[in-house]
Amino acid sequence: MKTPTPDRHHGRTDISDHARFVWKVYHGTVILNSNLQTQLTRLGCGLDHQNKEQSDSTDKMLELQGISWFMRKAIQMSSISLSVKHYKDDAGVERIDIDQTLSGGISGTSERRILDWTYREHEDHIFGALLGKSRRLKMKDITDPFLKNDWLPDTVEHGVIESFVESDTPKSNNVWTVNQVWGFELVEGDRKYARHLKFSSPQEDLELRLIYDYGGPL
Repeated sequence: MKTPTPDRHHGRTDISDHARFVWKVYHGTVILNSNLQTQLTRLGCGLDHQNKEQSDSTDKMLELQGISWFMRKAIQMSSISLSVKHYKDDAGVERIDIDQTLSGGISGTSERRILDWTYREHEDHIFGALLGKSRRLKMKDITDPFLKNDWLPDTVEHGVIESFVESDTPKSNNVWTVNQVWGFELVEGDRKYARHLKFSSPQEDLELRLIYDYGGPL
């Protein structure tokens, strides 16, 4: 695998489309490809930690998703690592494969994001039965101000990654949806990877922003 050379001024890392990196979500590094033809664009993040001072707490959302107090605390205290492969398949469809591992002995999950906006089923040992779809989305197609605003020019140019996930209610007995977009924004003068999440449930709706400090690829 080609060793990447980070560009500290532009937040980019040159590497082949099929290179694998480790992401750490609650504590760590996230890398996503914003232009598969040329280079990986780094999305975020501190090498070992999510910036919790700049991020909103996810505890209430997890509670509304039916996650137990014990599991919520375990997630809060765990280091969650994501091994990510971001590429285009033979049909030219953009894909993001994620294999997750957690510290503390908690079993991780795997995600296979295909950016064609087609619903697919997924069984998650933490969140239960899910339905989800993903795509790359241009700013002109976003109407919600919370999802649309505050992105840097390169994110506006290439578009955000949109992920829509909902509980598969007949199987899980839960009722909720999460619509989130990923990109770059300026936070306290620094370029940061960010996720904007709109959560909806019968009990409460939430808007959350997660911010990550970039510390270099692992």
